[in-house]
Amino acid sequence: EQLVLGMYKEPSQTWDRDYDSFILPLLEDLQPCYILYRLDSQNAQGYEWLFISWSPDYSPVRQKMLYAATRATVKKEFGGGHIKDELFGTMKEDVCLGGYQKHIQSRLGPAPLTAAEEELKQIKINENCKASRFRHCTSSAMHLSIYILCKPSLSCLQHLATVSFRSEVSHIARR
Repeated sequence: EQLVLGMYKEPSQTWDRDYDSFILPLLEDLQPCYILYRLDSQNAQGYEWLFISWSPDYSPVRQKMLYAATRATVKKEFGGGHIKDELFGTMKEDVCLGGYQKHIQSRLGPAPLTAAEEELKQIKINENCKASRFRHCTSSAMHLSIYILCKPSLSCLQHLATVSFRSEVSHIARR
């Protein structure tokens, strides 16, 4: 088994304008492949590249395993310092320009929280709500707080019922 250059094409416009017209025709429904796509940006080593690993869901398992096993070697031989970003896809929507832009946006957002971190976040929201007697909390924080209040807080629920959550709080208090 050996890796073979499948196609080389000179850029004609900016990287994002060329992207879909260069990338999408290379993707076969049953054949995994690597795509090294040159970006317009440069670092100290030269142009920066996007390393795309395409492994369609319905390709043969042996092919997928072969590509997964050689991925690190291909990156190393190409020169890891040239690779600005990596993208993995199993569907064309994953690796089209829109998919790549979603990938970039997801990296810029906050990291996902573990269950324990999510619970701690909720506890802090609830503590802030209780400390301020629910006056300065956002509606989503109040909504979440209402579900986890204990029996001694029934008076708080009844107080909230007079504010803006009348029907929802009344319904919960009756349970």
